Formats: sequence, C-alpha cells, structure tokens
Amino acid sequence: MATSPNQPPPAPTLPRPAGACRLVIPVRDYNLELTLTSGQAFRWRRSGDGWEGVVAGRWVRLKALDDGLRAETAAPVRDWQWLRDYLQTDLDYEAVLQSFPDDPHLRAAVAAGRGLRLLRQDPWECLASFILSSTKQIVQIQQIVAALCERLGQAVAVPPGHEPAYAFPSATRLADVSEADLRACKMGFRAAYLLGAARAVSRGEVALARLGERPVAEARAGNVNVDMWYGIFAPRGTPIARVEQIAAAFLQALGEPAVAARAVAAGLNAAPLTPLEFGAFQQEEVARWREMAALTPRTKHLFLCSPQNPTGRAYPRVELQQLADFCARHGLTVTSDEVHCDLILDDVAHVPFAALSPDAAARTITLMAPSKTYNLPGLGCAADAFAAFLTFSVT
Repeated sequence: MATSPNQPPPAPTLPRPAGACRLVIPVRDYNLELTLTSGQAFRWRRSGDGWEGVVAGRWVRLKALDDGLRAETAAPVRDWQWLRDYLQTDLDYEAVLQSFPDDPHLRAAVAAGRGLRLLRQDPWECLASFILSSTKQIVQIQQIVAALCERLGQAVAVPPGHEPAYAFPSATRLADVSEADLRACKMGFRAAYLLGAARAVSRGEVALARLGERPVAEARAGNVNVDMWYGIFAPRGTPIARVEQIAAAFLQALGEPAVAARAVAAGLNAAPLTPLEFGAFQQEEVARWREMAALTPRTKHLFLCSPQNPTGRAYPRVELQQLADFCARHGLTVTSDEVHCDLILDDVAHVPFAALSPDAAARTITLMAPSKTYNLPGLGCAADAFAAFLTFSVT
C-alpha cells in the first residue's frame, strides 16, 4: 500500500485468531443505541443489527437483547470484567435514578432518555477525544478519531475477512510524533493541544490513572495551576509609618500557627512580603496582564468563559463587575459562554454576566447549550440571548 511522504507507516496487522469469543451480559434498562450515539465515545458504528468498536485494545461487537447485551470479540477472552466496567452493566441504574432531585424537567429528561448510560472510558482516550471535539460535530469527530487510530494506532485482531481495526494510540505514542503528523489526521489547530496533552501525560505531569482515587475537589484542581494573590492596600497618601505598622501586624498574624493552618487548609501559600516587596510584585502583575490583554483601536469584542473552563471556577460578582466596568470603559461587546453554569458543585452561585447591570445586559451575548453542559453533543441543542438592539461587527 502506497503512503504519502508525511504519513507514518501503518502498524502491522496481527494474525487473525481461529474463532470468536462470545458472552451474554444480563442487564435491564440499557439503551445501547442511545448510549453509543450520545456523543460520549466516537469509535462505535452500526453494523447490521449490532455495533462495532474497539475497547481496551480489543475489537468488540455488541448487540442489544431483550434481557441484556451480547458481546463478541475476535480474540479469546478469559475475564470480561473490562467490558462490564466500560459499559457499566454492574451499576445499579435504579439507585442512580432515585438519587436525582425531584424536578419535573429532570423527570422528563429521564423518561426521554431511559436506558442512557455513562461509559467508563479509558481516561486518555476520553481526554484526547474531548480535545478533538472542539467546535466539531459528532460525525466530524468520528472521522478525526478514525484517521488518528488508523495512522498511529496499533492494529487489533479482527474476525476473518473483516476490515482492519486499530486501537486508540497511547499518550506515549502520540508524544513521539510531530504536530504535522497529527494535522494529517484533519484535526487542524487541535493538533497542538493534543500533542501538548500527550507529552504532559507521558512525562507523568498529569496522572490520569490515579484521578479516580483522589477526592473530587483535589482531582478537579490538582493538575491545574491557578495563580491568585491577596494583599492589603492602603489609600493613597497614607503615612508610611502607618503602612509599616499595619504590615507588621499583618505579618505577625500570618505567623500564628492557627492562622497558618487555616491558610493551608484553604489551599493558600502564605508568602509574607514587605510593603515595598508587595508593591513591586503588584506592579509586575499589572504589567503582565496589561500586556496579555492589550487593547488596540481594532479591539471591539471580549470573549468570556464563565464558569471558567477547564478549572471550573465560578467568578464572584465583584470580579465580573470589574470586568463589566472595563468593557464599558473601552466600548467592548461581550460573548459570555455560560454553558457549564448548571454543573457548579461547590456551595457558590453562578452570576450571569448580563445580570450585572442594564449596561452589561445591553452589551452581552450569553451562550447556553444543555447538550454541551451535560456532554451530550448528540442532543444538538444550543441557544443565545442578547439585547434586541445590540449590533456589532467583527473584522
């Protein structure tokens, strides 16, 4: 088979085994089609009366039965727990439904999507697929993933006469290729982000396999560095002696064991600075952010992600108001992406940017998408809200 100069040679096809291995998994309330086409995973395709895909490096064919699921592989299998875990057939589905709040909209959603299950995918494949899904529809994501697996994945055993199938390439495999190799899979700008993630995972900077063992709060923020700083500011003209007196009291308080313990518990790293040191640090921060958010005469629009993605941080009202004031001063319209506002887990409230003031509402376009909020791209549902008189142009 001929290949283009920039195409890596395909992985060798494994010898096909003599026979298939089959299993019937008893399970109730399992809508296989809805689960496999909901936009969670992108490697399943309809084949006759069943579905074919690759799970844990194995070609798998699934078929829905009245009393369960029938699974078939091309290679011998001694223990099927890997597939049960992936499909989550051992999960108490009714117990999950009973844990939902008594909400009419949620009840309607459960009735419409009865049998929809969450797949327990390989963490790396799930993360990589999410990166590749940016601004793409399901069909396009499937095409990109298929090309990636065909070009860079290891061939897996398939039934005699069946077309080749490939495992999802590991982070280590992708970390060794170039961005051009990834772009050849038609993923465009996503190639750089996928390559960066693959190298971070392969170097151990992101321990995906251990995320499930960590507390939720730690797992959500443990691999994300968010720099925040706090300090005390004195009004202009405050006598320096008074500033130094306040600073000394503040530093003394930070040195108290009880205060230090509470700071650590809150995830803060106390770094005592003198007034001059803190002033110099603050000036450096302002200069850094001024450069990052430099405005030009052509700057007309600001894009905001609230709650922030990927850290999940819900901005407090005071910070959003400062941003709204900034936009008002510079005549900027705002697109506020708030698709994740219904997924806030902490005891905080989401503040819609447009709800800050009449001026903010007049200059804001708010984006909402239940399909994105609940990671169900197959729903194909989104909306935007903006003032009727808001007009702008982007060049």
